[in-house]
Amino acid sequence: MRDWLERFVDDGTIGESQLEEARSMAANLGITPEDALVRLGYISGGDLGRAQAEEFGYDYIELEGRQIPHSVIELVTESLARENLVIPIESDGDSVVIAMNNPNNIEVLDKLRFVLNRDIRPVMAPLESITAAINRHYGQSETES
Repeated sequence: MRDWLERFVDDGTIGESQLEEARSMAANLGITPEDALVRLGYISGGDLGRAQAEEFGYDYIELEGRQIPHSVIELVTESLARENLVIPIESDGDSVVIAMNNPNNIEVLDKLRFVLNRDIRPVMAPLESITAAINRHYGQSETES
């Protein structure tokens, strides 16, 4: 089976040697080749997220500047959001749209379904924008005493 990352070589975003360098770095550091491509600066987190979303059939969203209602943020505790690198962005009562870097992570999806007792609709966002959104929104929430 062909590696989906070859699409970046096919479209000229990176060269074959850059992909091989990323694979080598990934093996040495115990990270994914995708993360290595971003760390090396060959592709941006946004480019990676859009490509992954397209490849795996998920919606892709930009979190920067997006205002998430406090009532939606409150659905997921700060510890759950930080531990799993997810952030809720919408809710319609029966389901919650969750931005995550890896919507194929069944363990996290199952945990969210169990904790929230709602259907979860995952959407893709770059890891760094999820982290920034968590810091922005949970940093603004007041703690109850």
